[in-house]
Amino acid sequence: YMYIIAIDRTDYFESCFLCWDTRSAEDLIKVIMAKCLTARPGTLKKAEELLLVLVEQEQQAQVIDGLVEKGFKHKVPKGVVAAANMALAIYTEFGARAVKPQPILKALPPLFESKDAKARDAAKKLTVLLAQWVGRELVESALVEKMREAMKKDVG
Repeated sequence: YMYIIAIDRTDYFESCFLCWDTRSAEDLIKVIMAKCLTARPGTLKKAEELLLVLVEQEQQAQVIDGLVEKGFKHKVPKGVVAAANMALAIYTEFGARAVKPQPILKALPPLFESKDAKARDAAKKLTVLLAQWVGRELVESALVEKMREAMKKDVG
């Protein structure tokens, strides 16, 4: 509950975050993945900003693990879409050199088979962005054979 209040007070929270340790960051990521992925748009935007601050503070491995383990496997499709969009924002902001793409590449195939069109679209956008960063050949070898034919045409 305290974390949700802190997310609503982002300015204060970001200034206090600099003195937190890794365990606190892991706890914060768990709460964001559990409570904020299906929240109102304003809260979702602030949660995304906090994840970007965590990546900036060298916690990118914990953020990506949280997105892969909790976000991409969220039971509500809206949460999966939000997690994919957060990953897209992270790679857009920091790139694949700062944030390793391997965990995301391994976690994307189930999103291609999602029942939600928005989740499939977010996975497609993330695939295109990662192909720009790490090379088309690597992404093709890891993902393209697991895609539907229609999605291969869109990504290709």
